[in-house]
Amino acid sequence: MTFGPAGRRLWRGSTRRKNRLGEDHALENNLLQLAQCLDAHDDLEIMYGKDTQLFPAMLLGRRAAVGSTFNMIADVYRTGAQALFAGDVDAVREATRSARDLVETANRFGGPAAQKALYNMVTVDCGAARPPFPAISRAAETELRALVDRYPALSAHTASTS
Repeated sequence: MTFGPAGRRLWRGSTRRKNRLGEDHALENNLLQLAQCLDAHDDLEIMYGKDTQLFPAMLLGRRAAVGSTFNMIADVYRTGAQALFAGDVDAVREATRSARDLVETANRFGGPAAQKALYNMVTVDCGAARPPFPAISRAAETELRALVDRYPALSAHTASTS
């Protein structure tokens, strides 16, 4: 079997250390490499880190993931995962759309800095983004707050943590 760069690193690591967990970020956007690694290393838990592609990765056998929006809208991902295994394609599409909307909005306002601002709005206050990421503008913060107010998953989470 031919592996891409992530698969080669995983293969080399698995022959030396049996406790290696995997290559989450290296496999982002490459479901073919993920599938190859899973087939070759079914004894390892390979985490997937692309929020908007969680459900296709789950179809390949992923049980664990690391992503920036998973903590913000865990209910959306949980509902999507349950729908996936129940065969409810429309509900999976809706969960994917919700994740994509959140990621796209955060990216529009500066990616990591905007995600940090969102965390502060919907979970616990975890401070400002660290360098090299600049703080978001007041205008961006106002628009993000409007997103939280409009976005049912975020608004529900805010209410449950207040």
